[in-house]
Amino acid sequence: MKFDERYTLAIAELKRTPIVEGNYAPPLHRFLRGRGVRIKPPHYNSIGMNIVTTGAPFAILWGAIMWFILWQSQKLTPVMAIGAALVAGTIFGLFMALYYRWSFKQNALTKWDKLEPTSELETPKEVDNEDEAEAPSAQPETDATP
Repeated sequence: MKFDERYTLAIAELKRTPIVEGNYAPPLHRFLRGRGVRIKPPHYNSIGMNIVTTGAPFAILWGAIMWFILWQSQKLTPVMAIGAALVAGTIFGLFMALYYRWSFKQNALTKWDKLEPTSELETPKEVDNEDEAEAPSAQPETDATP
């Protein structure tokens, strides 16, 4: 199965869970996919990949903010600032990777290699009203005829 087909199946599976779209399609992933990079949704990535894809942007952004707001005025060396940003990014990335792994298990998602087209994954689940019509009513039936 091609990557794009499997990606579509993964997104369809994620849409049927209570996971919000911003969580399974974060801005960095949407940005990279828009430029043709083949990247799995974070719930299907390895822990290492999630550490890199969440920790690196965090380290860059947080490090830059800390440099201009605090570290520059404290005369912190650039090497120490980069080191602190890398540590913070790694810790953040690790926690995010662990969250994605927990969420994967919590929502009983299918492993990436096991995603196959089925009627359940191809179309969103719809409520089956026929079952509700056949279910016994909670109200007792009354006979209005004398």
